Amino acid sequence: MRPRLLRSVMPLVAAFVLTACSQPDTYEQFIRVSDAPEGVYAFELDLSDSTALYDFSFYLRNDKASLWAQAADRAVPLDIVWEAPSGDSWTERVFLSSGDEHGRVVPFRRDCAPVESGVWTLRVTPQDTDKGWRGLGIICHRHGTR
Repeated sequence: MRPRLLRSVMPLVAAFVLTACSQPDTYEQFIRVSDAPEGVYAFELDLSDSTALYDFSFYLRNDKASLWAQAADRAVPLDIVWEAPSGDSWTERVFLSSGDEHGRVVPFRRDCAPVESGVWTLRVTPQDTDKGWRGLGIICHRHGTR
């Protein structure tokens, strides 16, 4: 009787262990303005699943009295550097709608398939922010397959 019980329980234990060790499908990082040396927000993104696609969104937040919060249609220019695990890098500039005192999630990239798997560094330097800028966050969502 004992071997039969082990045969039925072991697959459940193995499934639990694999689920507990896998990375979450969505994770977030938020960096306060005081923790961004020289105005550069550096995010580490674990893109090690070479079979997955990734979506990225930015999270922006401002003080209530901020000029940015009062001008919801105003765009925030971001200079972005993508650094691959190998050290290669790519740059781009994007314009995202500003945040408010409650925060705003702004989609950035969808269905990305990185050319290299591993931990990437995303360095973001916002331009033209005022004293009401609280910080910047990123949301990474892993889904699907290539």
